[in-house]
This record gives sequence, C-alpha cells and structure tokens, in this order.
Amino acid sequence: MKLDREYRQLIDVANCFIYDIHNDQNDYFAARSERWQKAEKGQAYWQWMDEWDVEISSDELPDPKRVGDLELCALAMLQELPIQPMA
Repeated sequence: MKLDREYRQLIDVANCFIYDIHNDQNDYFAARSERWQKAEKGQAYWQWMDEWDVEISSDELPDPKRVGDLELCALAMLQELPIQPMA
C-alpha cells in the first residue's frame, strides 16, 4: 500500500535526521576535555544530547490517513527537541 510505504519512509527520514544530529553531538562532546565535560556547560550539553536520544515509532504517530497529516505530526515531534543546550 502506497500510504504505508510513505508512512514508513517518513518515520525513517525523521529517525535518520535525529540519529545524525545525536552522533554529531556525541562527537563534539567526546572531543571536549574531561574538565569541560564535568563542568556546568558540559553537563548541560549532556542533558541536551540525552533529549535527542530518541526514536520515533509508528506507535507515536496517528493512523495514516493522509501523508500531510503525518508530516505535520512528525514535524511537531521534531520541533519539541531543543536546538541548543540550556546553559
């Protein structure tokens, strides 16, 4: 079914985006000194990374009636993720 395929593709794209961001965050954090990691800024960054350690599943999205509705729902879920650490 075309809608099911588009539904799965949308979820895959969103999860790939989240995965790429989270990997970049991990690389940045790992490249910083242990002192920075343990400091307030490092801990704030860690919390921010933790919020991006998510995966969207079809259980979290409404039943696919129209792909546009799914895109809006997935976009809303992504927009809830913070764009920078709170420090």
